Amino acid sequence: MFTAFWSAYPARNGKKLDKEETFRRYCLIAEAELELVNTAAKNYADSEMIQKGIGIKDPKRFLLDGKGHEYWRQWIEPENKRNDGTNKQNAKRSHEPGEQDPFDKLGKDC
Repeated sequence: MFTAFWSAYPARNGKKLDKEETFRRYCLIAEAELELVNTAAKNYADSEMIQKGIGIKDPKRFLLDGKGHEYWRQWIEPENKRNDGTNKQNAKRSHEPGEQDPFDKLGKDC
């Protein structure tokens, strides 16, 4: 499930930082909410401001910032004004296609 989140999440300044810390925070989320988190990441990536590269949060802060806010909850529903719906971010893979991502624990086995 984490792999789906990481793939959907947009890069900030061409990079995705702190994968291990993001994974740790992802594992703190209730298993019943993980699909919502992944949906929120996709909606966030598809939003107009993110498509323009404006205000992209690091993924760890999207999940839980230093003040205890779960920013992802604001993105469970897609924004009202949608662009063409495509995710134009081209994140680099940390593994080869078909190879299991070492951070994907096949579910919630964090």
